Amino acid sequence: MSLWVEDFSAVKALLDDVRERGIVNFRTFTSVHPEFVERCMQEINVLDVNQLHARMFTAPDKPTLLARLPEISRDDMQQHFQEQLIELWDNKLFHQRKVLNYSLDGSEVHVHLQFSVFPGHEARWDLVLIALMDITARKKIEAYLEFLGKHDVLTKLKNRSFYIDEINRLERKGPCPVTAIAVEYQRPQDGQ
Repeated sequence: MSLWVEDFSAVKALLDDVRERGIVNFRTFTSVHPEFVERCMQEINVLDVNQLHARMFTAPDKPTLLARLPEISRDDMQQHFQEQLIELWDNKLFHQRKVLNYSLDGSEVHVHLQFSVFPGHEARWDLVLIALMDITARKKIEAYLEFLGKHDVLTKLKNRSFYIDEINRLERKGPCPVTAIAVEYQRPQDGQ
């Protein structure tokens, strides 16, 4: 379990400011203003991180990890952080989700993230615990099992289950009409 202790008080101040300006639908606001989400990400102050986190993300040490945080939280992380902000807006001071990060060598790291504000710090969010559990191996196993459910083990070709699901999808969503062509291959016999 990788543990982070962070200060979210500047994020709380930004959310309070938006609330004071009369914003009611925060989801729409963050969708229209992605720069606000990015600014909130930049305002997080990391107070400490345990050594496991450095290993999880292939960092040689904590200072290197902290200096290269944008390489870890990139791509769709802003979307996950937007959802986290929406939960904070709704005063949900404990939440969890599955997110995709990247190690410093560029490989994917799937994590289960738990966010909680320390008791006694609910008014300011100046002490927050973030726990990350590496679920990359589980994600790989799930993807492989999904592959096996839709493909023949020996040939790696799509199996009957895949085609039944695909026909059901086509019936629901189209396009219509659909044409299927079946081809049978017969191996030539000796002497032919």
